[in-house]
Amino acid sequence: MIRRRINRAEDWARQITELMEQRDTSSGLTFSLRWKPCTAEHEEEMDTRDLVELLRSDTLYYRREGEQRKELTNKVFYTFSGGEKAMAMYIPLFSAAYSRYLEAREEK
Repeated sequence: MIRRRINRAEDWARQITELMEQRDTSSGLTFSLRWKPCTAEHEEEMDTRDLVELLRSDTLYYRREGEQRKELTNKVFYTFSGGEKAMAMYIPLFSAAYSRYLEAREEK
């Protein structure tokens, strides 16, 4: 059950990333989402609470045309123009909502 949910969440993150990267923006700015797993050096380093927090967290990235993908931090966010800030907030939100609708059953 847990493995299935983790796999579903990873698939969902991939879908969201694909949707976000398809957005055509005049500035060439795109966003992506990635789970960032942490590997413990010793088995006892991660308790259940840390694991749950890790599984709930995700990381948002951005890439300007011709540049490498970078993590979107608050510091970077505040360097964006007003339109880029709006895209950084709304593209992930609407991509996540849209990807959930893709899983809906067709009801007639």
